[in-house]
Amino acid sequence: MLLRYLFGAQKPILVAQLLLAPCPFDRASVAPPSNSEPRNIKVLRDNGIVKLYHFTDVSNLESVRKHGLVSWVKLETMDVKATMNSSALSRDLDARKNLANYVRLSFCKKHPMMYIALKEGRINRPVLLEIKLEVVSREGVLFCSFNAAATTANPSNDPSVIYFDVVKMPSAASLPPARRKFYQGEVLVPAQVPPHLIRIPKVDAFNKPLSQPQQAIPRAPQLSARASQAESALLIQSSFYCLITCVYVWFFIHRLCVFVTLLGEQRNRPPRVWRV
Repeated sequence: MLLRYLFGAQKPILVAQLLLAPCPFDRASVAPPSNSEPRNIKVLRDNGIVKLYHFTDVSNLESVRKHGLVSWVKLETMDVKATMNSSALSRDLDARKNLANYVRLSFCKKHPMMYIALKEGRINRPVLLEIKLEVVSREGVLFCSFNAAATTANPSNDPSVIYFDVVKMPSAASLPPARRKFYQGEVLVPAQVPPHLIRIPKVDAFNKPLSQPQQAIPRAPQLSARASQAESALLIQSSFYCLITCVYVWFFIHRLCVFVTLLGEQRNRPPRVWRV
């Protein structure tokens, strides 16, 4: 009676049909989400990977907080100054393989390239950034079993190409030489990793607090021009005396050798016979 009063004589029938009709947003009628995005995360989690890593110099942290991680090609277009981890040769190889506009992420903390960049002076104080796994669900993400810049490398959109048993080892030194290159298995993210997917630690790659400045190498105090001239004159005078001393020593040794030679010849000479 209430429906008849509200909607008239025919309206209750229509309302009842609408209530009994299947919902257009039923679970069965909704298309399932794409399997490509969650599959990447699932494969990584199933193989014990909970985060990814990227090393950078401590001088880049402010830029990372503001822009995230940006490929070196995009950095040039943005006119953002940054300390590059990679060498000029590596960037040239990336450009040849059309991989210049990708950000590289690793599975290991002790990346061999970090120590090489530190040794060659490209970076001064490395910091190991932690990247959330959500980054691999982005469109166009690639995976490579070893360094993608290598000639024989073949990046793929399938995360199964990674040697997970290798990248989870504590260091490359603990692996046989034939498998060490797979320790550098990596993820290639197009263009940029946004800041909300990045965790910046409070310590550097060697567990030293970032709040504590790196100890500088002590240098000798600068001397004034007059003190420097006096030091140079003293050095020249000392060198001259040293040279004179060496000449005297050489002369004494030479005369001593001549004396010993003459003495030996005198002893070996047959005695004289005096005739009366």
